[in-house]
Amino acid sequence: MFSTEVLPKSSQPAPASFANAFSQFGPDREILCFTISSGLSGTYQSASIGKDLSNA
Repeated sequence: MFSTEVLPKSSQPAPASFANAFSQFGPDREILCFTISSGLSGTYQSASIGKDLSNA
């Protein structure tokens, strides 16, 4: 790896991002969302919260 002073960063998507995506389909459609394991990432938690926030 190259030497750098700036370290890479990552973050999980916000629940609102999932809510906006899920809301595009409406309540009459089934949605299948694949995420990384909840033990390895917070993305599953964000998706779960986003589902609760959406009208899907």
